[in-house]
Amino acid sequence: MVTTAVVALVASVGLFFLVVQLTSSPDAKDNLGDPVFELGQATHFVKRVPLLFQALQGAGDRDIYVNHVGSDPKTGWIAFDARAEGQARTCFLRWSPTAKRFTDPCTKRTYGPDPGAAFTHYKTSVNANGVVVVDFRATVESTPALTTTSASP
Repeated sequence: MVTTAVVALVASVGLFFLVVQLTSSPDAKDNLGDPVFELGQATHFVKRVPLLFQALQGAGDRDIYVNHVGSDPKTGWIAFDARAEGQARTCFLRWSPTAKRFTDPCTKRTYGPDPGAAFTHYKTSVNANGVVVVDFRATVESTPALTTTSASP
């Protein structure tokens, strides 16, 4: 029994050092996270939006909002970066349920349900199973009809 325990310990230590060696290699690639994010059933989330997701793996550890506009849970889904390009992580948009607007706490600008071209948008759809899917590999244009911005007083 002692011999088996010693062999198992030596094998575990050897495996640990092998993993450390491989992950510290400049050629090692990180495949954690998926570039496609499945939110869940559209009918479940349609009345709970917008939803903020922070530090999503597979999305470059970015923060995004997923929002829905319109009355059909199968269409009208949008996903966009929660902060403008180059802004500090603390500058993510804040949603006001009463005003139904986003506010950028750093610039004091306000935005409608779709904050527009200042924020990167990602391809968002509902698949055949009714699941909202955000594809971080594909960016899309914002919806001009939903984009309104203004400076707060």
